[in-house]
Amino acid sequence: MDVAPESLGFSASSSSDYCGPYRLIRLLGSGGMGAVYLAERTDGEIQQSVAIKLLRAGHDLAWRAGFLREREILASLNHPSIVRVKDAGHTHTGQPFLVMEYVEGDPIDVYCAGLDLQRVVLLFLSVCDAVAHAHQHLIIHRDLKPSNILVDSSGHPKLLDFGIARLLESDGGTAQTQELLATPSYASPEQMRGASQTTATDIYSLGAVLHKLLTGRSPHESDVHATQDQLKTDGARNFPTDLDHILRKATRLEPEERYTSVRAFAEDLRAFLESKPVEARSGNNWYRARRFMRRFWIQATSAAAVVASLTIGLILAQQQRAVAERRFADVRGFAAAVLDVEKSLRDTPGSLEARKYLVTSVVESLDRLSAEVHRDMSLRAELAAAYLRVAEVQAQRSKSSFGLHREALASLRKAEGLLNEVRAAEPWSPSAAHTWWTVQSEITDRLYDIGEKGGSVQHATQTADELAKYLEHSTGSEAEQTVVSRIYAVAARSLLNAGRTAEALRYSGWNTAIATARARRLRTPEAQVYAASSLRVHGTTQRYAGELDQALESLDKATAELPRDPENQQARRERQDIAYVRGLVLGEAGGLSLGRFTEGARSLREASGILHAIIAENPSDAEARVNLAQTALKLGQILLLTNAQSALDTFGEGLQGLTAAPESNRYVTEYRLKLNLESSIALAKMGKHTEGRSKFDAAVAVIRGSSREGWPPKRFGSSSVGETIWRAQAELAAAAGRSRDAATIYQEALRLIRAGRETDERTDLDNAVRTSLKLARIADLLSASGDEKQAGEYRRERLELWRHWKTNQPANTVVQRQLDAATHPVPERAGTLPTTPTLPLTAVARQQKNLPAIR
Repeated sequence: MDVAPESLGFSASSSSDYCGPYRLIRLLGSGGMGAVYLAERTDGEIQQSVAIKLLRAGHDLAWRAGFLREREILASLNHPSIVRVKDAGHTHTGQPFLVMEYVEGDPIDVYCAGLDLQRVVLLFLSVCDAVAHAHQHLIIHRDLKPSNILVDSSGHPKLLDFGIARLLESDGGTAQTQELLATPSYASPEQMRGASQTTATDIYSLGAVLHKLLTGRSPHESDVHATQDQLKTDGARNFPTDLDHILRKATRLEPEERYTSVRAFAEDLRAFLESKPVEARSGNNWYRARRFMRRFWIQATSAAAVVASLTIGLILAQQQRAVAERRFADVRGFAAAVLDVEKSLRDTPGSLEARKYLVTSVVESLDRLSAEVHRDMSLRAELAAAYLRVAEVQAQRSKSSFGLHREALASLRKAEGLLNEVRAAEPWSPSAAHTWWTVQSEITDRLYDIGEKGGSVQHATQTADELAKYLEHSTGSEAEQTVVSRIYAVAARSLLNAGRTAEALRYSGWNTAIATARARRLRTPEAQVYAASSLRVHGTTQRYAGELDQALESLDKATAELPRDPENQQARRERQDIAYVRGLVLGEAGGLSLGRFTEGARSLREASGILHAIIAENPSDAEARVNLAQTALKLGQILLLTNAQSALDTFGEGLQGLTAAPESNRYVTEYRLKLNLESSIALAKMGKHTEGRSKFDAAVAVIRGSSREGWPPKRFGSSSVGETIWRAQAELAAAAGRSRDAATIYQEALRLIRAGRETDERTDLDNAVRTSLKLARIADLLSASGDEKQAGEYRRERLELWRHWKTNQPANTVVQRQLDAATHPVPERAGTLPTTPTLPLTAVARQQKNLPAIR
């Protein structure tokens, strides 16, 4: 074998060939700290090849500590593009070794030599994701280069060699090295100088690696700051201008001028691949200004003077930073000024795009400043408040925003991180309390909006518990009462979404009492709108508790609380929300309601009209577009009871509203699928079976391709996309005259829904109503197919369900009405709304379950 044991301080004995149970096979590579060997396990436990890194003998304690630190660093990381630690130990002579997965592949520059530009950038994005993961764990690599990034046979990159990595938290992010250990061709200027190193160090090295992949040379082999024409001729590639700007920004000589994070670097690369504007070109401020003015010249007119002055300010700031040290006060003042302008435009129709332009221009400054505030608590609190305002523009419920939930959550986490130290230093200080609790409530909502329902509930309840401790030190101030009300509202909403209605009702009641008392006392439009919002949340909670009449009373009170000023944009948004909830209470088809469908449709039309007006004024308002799709879905389901054509038109209206909404918003995909599936039902009821089937198949292809849990699913929720697909499948069969097939599909759907429920129909009234309607629909279809015996079994199951509820809630009018309907069932008329959910099966699944294919 190729091992040279003596070079590592081994003796010539055979034991030198072993590291614990691993036998060294051959040398893979070596460096200043040690060497890496291919090895195999020989104790018979597991047959596997591994890579073993072994510290050279004779190194001092500092080197040994560094090697041991690398073991800890790698063990703390868990990412598919970072080499995994498998084991660790010491040789018989006491030398530490590290056992890692063995990656058989080519250095990334070798692998990329024959790839086109797009594939290179896509591969590089995986590397960025791995480095970002390390940064999230406060680790900087400090030796990123092509030979430390191997690409395996499947085309997957692996990041190696954390030998000189540094834990940021160990020295406050100001790591300095007395000896240059990094590779000079890819080392940052500050590394070459032995100066302070941060995550910006890795960003430079990543830029240098990308430069090598794109041009064939590292920045030190060719001037990365050369002209565009020089860069184009530097390699064999046609070098796009946007990519040139990205590369230049990543490899700026000054760390503070580079990307603020690896994720920001990656986002610009994704923007390049998607032909979107890249942030790296913000150095050329007129680039963004021209795009903004061309696309939104009418809206921009009112804000043109402000934008122009801020643009000039940015240019001047950049010139100043090039010749002098950037001062905290300057950046802080700039950020505050921009956000103040954003606030002044908040209620101006047509201002959303201008607000986005203004807010995003300050984010980079905030990121740079937040990395340097250290122990300045007042500055940390100010920065946290600024990040909160950024998040509110990115996504916020019932307010004009872009619906970018993940981006908003990232901004909120930044604010939370800044405030953690403030609260640690002054646990009960009111100075940052309002921002802290507001951030926590927004995090709860954003977690739910990105699909983390469990995380949202856990965060809400933890926040409420923490609030109770805080209130022990409360001064009873107005600001504290506002905070308490907000936390209770979010806790109520989160618990309600998790089916914990009784707990939600308690929190919403507390919130309503505080908010309405505050509105009476202050008599300000803001307080009035918040009181109305609190009453609406309470009404929603009452609805799910089966208190439908009380819910309508709460909604009436909410409307009465609203200020009458037609120019108050927040009041208008709240009026829309109230109208939507009222529509569901009055007549949601297939759900818990009073069954007053005509009134319900009227209220939903009111909500839809308000949303159309909002979108006309602010076309980029993603929150309004998603709300319009949601409203169209509920209204169309009511219309489907009697008029399939009107329902189809309404579903189409909702789909049209989603055309300009961001795909990153999970609700966009959800409502697009549901609206298309409901449209397929409407078409089938109109006799357009082929067209309905085609629309259905298209929707199914999307969900099958995006499903993470396999297809067909093993369970799903009672109002999920899966439920809608099953229902559409069954109703297509029913419309084609195949009642027995439709009943069989519904039976399987009901089983899957029951398997996926977090709450049972015997304890959750909304689920009881939905299950009851499914049982009734199955009974009707079985009866239509001539199987009266089995139909009778489903009717008896339905009746038994409501007898159970009558025993537990004898005075509930909803329960009594359902019991009456189950006692004297009326077969569903042809053409009425299908009242149950469904999901198509693959051909294999149909054979397994013996279900007929739909034609």
